[in-house]
Amino acid sequence: MTYLNINVDDFTHTSSSVWDNRITFSPKEVSQMLGVPLSTIYSLCYNNNLKAFKLGTHWRIHRKGLYEYLQTQIDNSIIL
Repeated sequence: MTYLNINVDDFTHTSSSVWDNRITFSPKEVSQMLGVPLSTIYSLCYNNNLKAFKLGTHWRIHRKGLYEYLQTQIDNSIIL
């Protein structure tokens, strides 16, 4: 059963439209979105758990990669 049942293009939609038209996000932005420490996001990037790439010296996380990671994590979790 899939619990993250929303379109990949719509899943970062917010009322303020801050992230609506973005293709990629910085680790800091993803940290803010998910409410987790920045170090956790960097760790996920370094370990290839979260699909990310470097643009020069800066990590960027693709919208679809973030969506797929969250979908996998939610689907593999135990729902109480």
